[in-house]
Amino acid sequence: MGKRLGRKVIAKLSNPAETRFSEIKVVADARDYAKRSKKRRWVLKHLPLFLHHEDRTPGCVQAALFDHFGDSYEMRVPRVIIMEQLFPITQLTGAASAAPVYRDIVRCYEWLYKKCKILHGDISINNLMYRKSHNGIHGVLNDFDLARSRLDVGPQSKQRTGTRQFMALDLLDTKKSYSHFYRHDLESVFYVMVFHFCGHDQGKEATYPSLQDWLEVSNKALWEKKKAFLGSDMPSTTKRFAPLAIWLEELSHMFHQGYTDRKSH
Repeated sequence: MGKRLGRKVIAKLSNPAETRFSEIKVVADARDYAKRSKKRRWVLKHLPLFLHHEDRTPGCVQAALFDHFGDSYEMRVPRVIIMEQLFPITQLTGAASAAPVYRDIVRCYEWLYKKCKILHGDISINNLMYRKSHNGIHGVLNDFDLARSRLDVGPQSKQRTGTRQFMALDLLDTKKSYSHFYRHDLESVFYVMVFHFCGHDQGKEATYPSLQDWLEVSNKALWEKKKAFLGSDMPSTTKRFAPLAIWLEELSHMFHQGYTDRKSH
């Protein structure tokens, strides 16, 4: 972490697959489009700000792995991004601060999907952030390493991707393969809310056995747990998130009803 022009910055190190969209291009294109109109500039508060980036040449280890595994090995791009510091959403310790930040993030993502035709592809508790400014705090959708065009229905990677405990029910199905849709990412936001509101107390993780199980089981077992979870009684929120319990109940019912209606048609 450091400072540049009075702003705290951090370095992000990543190794995305060569076949994937460039996170740098996704964010740069979205920011450039937003800047062209005053009506769109609101979204700049909800996107990450990159100050510098470099792609490094893959080393000899990757070449050796490719020689050994052939086409089943995905070549990676070592990447360094210097970006404005953001703060984890789990640092928000109550309903009054968390609710508008989640609203910001969902609104930003809807804009990205409709206007820039972007699917995020990896909504997780580590990728929903906020920034501080003199006007307060603003939700930020971060980490576009797995982003893709919504028009591209084919796989961009040879591996199943996403953060398992936050992945939509469809994407955990071991018997049937589904394309990744916008609704799957919205379902992931719901699971982030569950982990945040029920599994965190005053900024610290609180033990909740039924949620901890999601971290340790196979995809098949996690699919079964989430299938039973949707539409059932929600776990209790921690005290400061109690006003948002109704969000969890209504979202759970909505996703459950969606899956039920799909089966009946």
